[in-house]
Amino acid sequence: MMSIDAAVMTRLRAPFGCEYIPPGKGSARWRIHDANDDAIASVSGLEEGYAKLIVQALNEHFARK
Repeated sequence: MMSIDAAVMTRLRAPFGCEYIPPGKGSARWRIHDANDDAIASVSGLEEGYAKLIVQALNEHFARK
C-alpha cells in the first residue's frame, strides 16, 4: 500500500511556483502551486524567502527524476 506522502507526490507536476496573495478576509500569504495551478501549500505573507526556497527545492527534486 502506498503511503499518503507518496500518493500526494505522484499527483504533483513541475514546474512549481508561488504567488503573493494580498490581505483580504484573512492575512497576506504566499500560495505555492504546481504546474496544474493546484495549491499545495501556503506560508505567511512575511515569509517570501521561505516560499521561494520551497519552490526551488521542489523544482530541483523533480528535475532530478
